Amino acid sequence: MQFKKAITIALSLLLAIALSGCSSTNGSSSSKAGSSGAPITLKFAHVGSLIHQDNIYAEDFKKMIEKDSKGKIKVKIYPNGQLGAEDAEIQGVQTGSIDMTEVAADSSLAQVVPVMNVFGIPYLMNTRSQVYHVLDGGIGSSLLKEVDKHQLIGLGFSEVGFRNITNSKHPIKTPADMKGLKIRIQPAPVWNAFMKELGAVPTSISFTELYSSLQQGVVDGQENPIATINAMKFYEVNKYLSLTKHSYTANVVLMSPATWKKLSPDQQKLVKADVQKAYAEQRDYLAKTEQQTLNNLKAKGIIITNPDIAAFKAATKNSANAIAKFVPKSLVNKIENTK
Repeated sequence: MQFKKAITIALSLLLAIALSGCSSTNGSSSSKAGSSGAPITLKFAHVGSLIHQDNIYAEDFKKMIEKDSKGKIKVKIYPNGQLGAEDAEIQGVQTGSIDMTEVAADSSLAQVVPVMNVFGIPYLMNTRSQVYHVLDGGIGSSLLKEVDKHQLIGLGFSEVGFRNITNSKHPIKTPADMKGLKIRIQPAPVWNAFMKELGAVPTSISFTELYSSLQQGVVDGQENPIATINAMKFYEVNKYLSLTKHSYTANVVLMSPATWKKLSPDQQKLVKADVQKAYAEQRDYLAKTEQQTLNNLKAKGIIITNPDIAAFKAATKNSANAIAKFVPKSLVNKIENTK
């Protein structure tokens, strides 16, 4: 009897271990993102300050996805280039060490996805209406498909805005006023051509190092949207702002393919939908607050000029030649004809 009892106990133990193994396997599966188990936390990195439009967008997306996923997807934001400059963020997303980022289309991303150089063509897009028709329609979708070919998932866009020129030397009203100024540019050939055509000296510097470079006189000026000039406090080191509005920069919102695969189909749909909704909310906010931001800059002593736009257009009309091998003429024509 004792022997039979021992056999019974041993069998019971083996059965319990087997069941425990099954339970462990199921538990591992359910802990993945996309299941009903533990939530996933997305590392969302960007280079903007806490009041920069990058962070406005990231906070909007975080709020929306955490609510719509009922807490199954959480977002931890890493601002101020905490995880590196934009090129490092892109590499992090490709390797999976960063889940999400938003980077300027016509900067480091253009070195990875060459067609994104199109955003650097001066005066190609001139109104917000044109921009949003481009990005929200077939052209925007086709550009995101190009992103997907480079170990990245292109989810959508966020706003950086129309770019303007600041400097520490003098007011800029005509292209002649640009001559000899050392201007920081993004690392893309179209920006190099743009500044040379204006007679300026282009200098490629990481965005995360831009303020200190202006402060130390490494460069005399830079070009960025009004919201960026305000958020990054470039007005502290550049007294003159010229509203050239020479190009519109969109951020591309990127996700790691490894992270994307962890999400269930329903969660993938939620992420894509909230990427779009956050963009709509962010761009509405920036449009409504732009004039107040300009007023605040004036109050801080910034000298603002309205330059001869026609002269700037004429002076930089050949800039696009620098990226002709990256950007099909048919794409340029489509954007020009979008209203």
